[in-house]
Amino acid sequence: MKSFKVISILALTLLLLTGGDSTAHARNMKNLSIYNNSGYTIKALYLVPFNQSNWGKEQINMLGYYSFPNKTSLKLSYNADYTKWKMRIVFNNGATREWSQTNNYVNLSGAYKLTIVSDGKSGSVENFRWQKN
Repeated sequence: MKSFKVISILALTLLLLTGGDSTAHARNMKNLSIYNNSGYTIKALYLVPFNQSNWGKEQINMLGYYSFPNKTSLKLSYNADYTKWKMRIVFNNGATREWSQTNNYVNLSGAYKLTIVSDGKSGSVENFRWQKN
């Protein structure tokens, strides 16, 4: 009976994550590598479809890590049905950077790697950007 409950919970979770169409969404999952070249350790990273109203689950802890050090990569999977994404980064000093506006979002169309970089002018969080590789 316990295994039936676990399978039922997993099936319900899959149903919620895919909007009920697990076959269509499973085919559209893509891998994404995010490289931290910011010069800082990242404490939290959120990446959600642009039309989602909340930030969802923090990605670094979901992958089993406590932080995302400079000069390292993380690998995520995302649903390629969405091309516009919001991203929020929390650095280890508490500073945050968000790409979540209509004219300021992350475009994952055709992306397989994103790099988080600083423009080199200062350590100010406003000077960080992402680039599609």
